[in-house]
Amino acid sequence: MKDNKSKGNSVKTFAAATAILIAIVAAVFIVSSLICSRKGDEKYKELEEVSLTETYSGLSSRQEDVILGDMDTSYVAALLPAGLFEEDVMVTIANADRRDYKAYDRSQFTSIIAPFDISVEGTEATRLNKEVTLQFIIPSGSLSKIKFAEDLRVTYFDGSEWFSYEPDSVDLETGVVLYTTDHFSTHGLAAASDSQIKAEMAKEFAIENWKQDNDAKMVHDASKALISDLVKTKIGITDSRILNKIIDEVAKENDFGYLVVALKNNDSAGYSTKLAEMTARVLSKNVKSVDLASQLKVIANESSYYATYTQATSALIENDTELALKAIANVLLDSALVGRIFKAGTEVISASIDCWKNSSVENMYLVYRNGGNKFSYSDVEAGDFETLWERSEALERQIYIVAIKKYCSLNGVSADSITTEKMNEIRAKAKQNLKDQFAARAKAESDLKKSQSDYIKLFTYFEQRDLLTVDMLGYDNTMSLEDRLTRLNIVMNNILDMTGMELTFSKHSDTGKMPAVDLVTAMRYWYNDKDHKQSIEYLKEMGYLDKDYGTVTPTATPTVTEAPETANTTPEPVTPTMSTKAEEEDGEEKQPKEEAQAAETKEYAWVYIGTSVNDWESIIDNANEKAYPNWYKQIDFSEGSVTVSNTYTGEDNEYYWMRNGISEAGRLTWTAPPTTVIQAKEEFSMEMTSEHLYHDHPNQAGIGQMCASYYRVTEDGEQDGYATDLMDRDGTYFFMSTVSNNYQPMSNTVYGTFGSGDEEHDKMAIAINCEGIVFRYLYEWKQQ
Repeated sequence: MKDNKSKGNSVKTFAAATAILIAIVAAVFIVSSLICSRKGDEKYKELEEVSLTETYSGLSSRQEDVILGDMDTSYVAALLPAGLFEEDVMVTIANADRRDYKAYDRSQFTSIIAPFDISVEGTEATRLNKEVTLQFIIPSGSLSKIKFAEDLRVTYFDGSEWFSYEPDSVDLETGVVLYTTDHFSTHGLAAASDSQIKAEMAKEFAIENWKQDNDAKMVHDASKALISDLVKTKIGITDSRILNKIIDEVAKENDFGYLVVALKNNDSAGYSTKLAEMTARVLSKNVKSVDLASQLKVIANESSYYATYTQATSALIENDTELALKAIANVLLDSALVGRIFKAGTEVISASIDCWKNSSVENMYLVYRNGGNKFSYSDVEAGDFETLWERSEALERQIYIVAIKKYCSLNGVSADSITTEKMNEIRAKAKQNLKDQFAARAKAESDLKKSQSDYIKLFTYFEQRDLLTVDMLGYDNTMSLEDRLTRLNIVMNNILDMTGMELTFSKHSDTGKMPAVDLVTAMRYWYNDKDHKQSIEYLKEMGYLDKDYGTVTPTATPTVTEAPETANTTPEPVTPTMSTKAEEEDGEEKQPKEEAQAAETKEYAWVYIGTSVNDWESIIDNANEKAYPNWYKQIDFSEGSVTVSNTYTGEDNEYYWMRNGISEAGRLTWTAPPTTVIQAKEEFSMEMTSEHLYHDHPNQAGIGQMCASYYRVTEDGEQDGYATDLMDRDGTYFFMSTVSNNYQPMSNTVYGTFGSGDEEHDKMAIAINCEGIVFRYLYEWKQQ
């Protein structure tokens, strides 16, 4: 941002300039910071593009590796492995003709090494039967300006558009970049802008989520029948309605992704334990349909399991649900069915491909989806997998190698021990699996595009709430944007998994969904302490977690019978009474606490009790006193409207633009929120508008900014804990009409949702903040 400053002026001029900086320039800077106006896409604009110093040609040999290019005199070289072609051919590296490719979009890339062609005897593009390693040297003039290795991209022009991929390795100390490719065409080396990195990360996250969901669905479908047998055999449940409910809920468990990970790692013990615990936990959650303690009779009926039964029921008495689940899990683990389920799952996972980030796989998929062109697979039509496979010798070899390694890992054998017949079977399956995965992804493209678009929206929320800012949330100058987005994605998934919610960009509180504005707020609190207490409390407040989350509540109070005297004796455990508390002293049974609380909560809401406003006159008087004699600020205030003006009252400045009497003004208006009742978890809204009225000189920045938030209030009327911003559907929470947005008015509807109160007479405030004024609408948690 440029300042209106002039070097070498008099002291008087400097003082005037200082006043302007305080009153105007600093204000613009603050506003720009608040709305997260960043120039990230220009961070590499000073890099200088270099071209190859000369053309290199060399004979690719069938007998030995060949290095094409001279790293001492140019910036690019290629390692051509022996047998790259069926016969010795001439390969050439040369600067690309600018008429054959379009320039980079500068909002996406800044070129470091100008595009160049690798061709074979004049052919523009050739698919290879082995991979070629390209080596780049970053010129010294650019090397010192590149901050993060993660920002570098090797680019590839397909005849109509540029694609980019992360290099295999980057050494910023030596300036060496390595990248492997299975085709010759037009390549380049560039630095990616922030917007390009966000677009790539959004695509990567979208594909990874689709892949995980696809893997989990296949594992679930393969395992469902076997899990049903396990529950029937070891828990003794045969009612088909209850059985189906349990099986479906196991599939919905947040830990189901853990099963997929265990399968990938061939961790049969971890898989079996987690599956058993999940099944037992779902049983305990369905206690009204399935009396868990009485079902333990099945375990107790076998004397060898009686110790497990005693441990489980004792644990339930002591409210140690976790120990009880582990005891039940131990019984389930004895079943050979778990091994069958694990085998079914591993077969599914072995069919999944894990290399979507591999540039060769991605290129091959794009041709499968779109068809080839003169630069790549020119004879392949969209959807023609067989022809595409025949043209991809190098990638075919990679896919086979990965498949064989997976088979050896899952079966504990070496590649040398695999018979020719089995090897051919593995290869045939690998090819079919890749074909099926391509077809599945192509079918899901519309969903992937929506998911990618949603991630871009989410990144905007991150930026607006300063989650991408260096020095925020533990970030520092050593952490790249890519690393920050990756970390935030992990935190986001942790919160969604913890709550069992799905992300939505609607502000409505749909069942099972969490609006992005609430998710991002919870993410900010996530870093405030190592136990994430603030985030958890916020999620409880908003109703995404139960109030007793983190505490153990007994689901039953079983009575333990004594052990049998002999192995042939069958114990008769007592069926527990499913009440939450013992009878009262007078012998009458208490109403269940949860039902009483539910009934009581229904009668309560946030009832409007009035308004309050801070001592804004004193704040403005103090500001004017500090700005005297140069500036005078005036405010006309009434509920729902603030008109503010700023006038220069100092002397005319012969060296600067200020003239006595010039002024600027803006108007801020809002509509009141509900002034009767706001129900817990019910969305409310307000209209907020910032309007620029006038400015007498083009150097004036404009005046008038506003935002709104809501928070708990103490008995003394002070803010209690965190505040949550009211935002519009696009995540905007700061409204202004100044030079930062070309003086254009900003007007939209903002939304918020109160959680439930903890106790009667709890208080909540909706606060409007504008130009030193804090106007609040107050509510109290009480019976309507």
